[in-house]
Amino acid sequence: MTSPEEMEQAADRLRACARTGREKAQALATQLDAVVTTSGDDGVWKGPYPTKATADLTADQQALGRAADLLRQDAAAWDRKADHLDADAADARAEAKKQAAARSAADQQPAGAH
Repeated sequence: MTSPEEMEQAADRLRACARTGREKAQALATQLDAVVTTSGDDGVWKGPYPTKATADLTADQQALGRAADLLRQDAAAWDRKADHLDADAADARAEAKKQAAARSAADQQPAGAH
């Protein structure tokens, strides 16, 4: 059985992963912004190849944005799982405390009163 401490440690690790995931998602989502903006500026590039290259870069930018959104969704799921683990740990602590109190009360009853 997993102890409350182990559940809390797992929750902390999940939250750390979620934070890192959100940071990486932000970097991923904006990775091509400057390139796409520059390549699409009027007068910088003209002709069929630059037009195609800009379209390809824009498509890649959108794909990175979708990947970043998926990573953010995963991070949110990790946060929810961490919240559940913390709640489970609190429930396990409360149950252990309740059982300890019941044992203590039983131990304090006079012999033969059980």
